[in-house]
Amino acid sequence: MLVEDVANGLVPYRMRGEDFSFSMEPASEEVETIVASGLGRDGYNRRDLLDGVRDFCRDAVQTLMAFGEAPYEIVYFSEGDGDKMVGFDLSFIAPWTLKRRGGGWVQTIPKDHAERWKMATRIELPSDSVVRLRLPPSIESYFRRMMNDLDLLGRDLYPAFGVPVPRANAQNIGFDFQAWNKSHAVALAQATRECGWTARGLFTKNVTEFYYVRRFLGFERFKLELRTSLLSQLNEVLQIIGKRIGFSGHIVVSGLPDSVQIANSYRDLEAGNVPFSDIRKPY
Repeated sequence: MLVEDVANGLVPYRMRGEDFSFSMEPASEEVETIVASGLGRDGYNRRDLLDGVRDFCRDAVQTLMAFGEAPYEIVYFSEGDGDKMVGFDLSFIAPWTLKRRGGGWVQTIPKDHAERWKMATRIELPSDSVVRLRLPPSIESYFRRMMNDLDLLGRDLYPAFGVPVPRANAQNIGFDFQAWNKSHAVALAQATRECGWTARGLFTKNVTEFYYVRRFLGFERFKLELRTSLLSQLNEVLQIIGKRIGFSGHIVVSGLPDSVQIANSYRDLEAGNVPFSDIRKPY
């Protein structure tokens, strides 16, 4: 659930032209088309930059949340006899198949897959063709502990001994499901305290509205840190690609919550001069 909420909220789905946008600086329709096509999902019709960035961020953050990194191979497209570079694609590489070797990379392909596609089980990749997106340090410091805690809390949503056995006489074993459920919700809140996730309201009944809104703002800050880091790393990749294809530019975002807006919301919450619903409304 956490991974889904982060992926869906990193770049929200809203009507085109509303509230926020992505653009290239310096402005160039040609470069924007190249970048949008390179970031968009394979098999889709032509996408604009907003669609391309949303697709890329959504896919990349799911891998980051699962493995702590998201490796990609930069694939270039050329045309004409002169092999002029005209486009690119960021091809996902399963993290567990990639290892550093000397000045380059080696990707190991499962034997059955290699036989099916008639390819080698070992592929050597030059160092400048592979990029590895990482979590920002502010999140990486607690991320592994948080995900391990969530893994443990998500394995058993209720204790097996508390489930009645079909066709058996009901017995009072002294188990209070409501007390257990409350403890589980508190543990869930504790596990995700740094990122501020509200767990889709699973522990709303156990906290004050003030604390819930504070968690809400914490999750907005968490998504901002992830989005800012991803865009920064993506722009570094575009510098590499631009030198090869022949363009320059970086992606900028406007209209999405920034650190100033979130800080102001925290201040309004602490001051108590703005209704809780109004604090959440801009997000």
